Amino acid sequence: MSIKEDTRTLAKWLNEEQTGPIDRQALYDDFKIDEPVMVSLDNKAWYRRHFAGVSADGRPQTWSDGRTSFTVAPGHCGVTTWDECRRPTPEELRGE
Repeated sequence: MSIKEDTRTLAKWLNEEQTGPIDRQALYDDFKIDEPVMVSLDNKAWYRRHFAGVSADGRPQTWSDGRTSFTVAPGHCGVTTWDECRRPTPEELRGE
């Protein structure tokens, strides 16, 4: 799914009538563990990370220190929680 498709899906969801609290976790249902993502705390500076799941309050999490589920030490939390998470553009995947 491209960023344009992600944006359209989110916009459609936001424009639909909401009858209850927003389920932030549902925004990340189709993200896979260890998938490359772009994350931000301020929607200005974006960082390359690997998806690690969603916190109890629905915020996206990534593995810390460039790790993945394969390389995180057993028994260590090793995740960072973010405010924003999206899939990288093709240019970002190439490191441009």
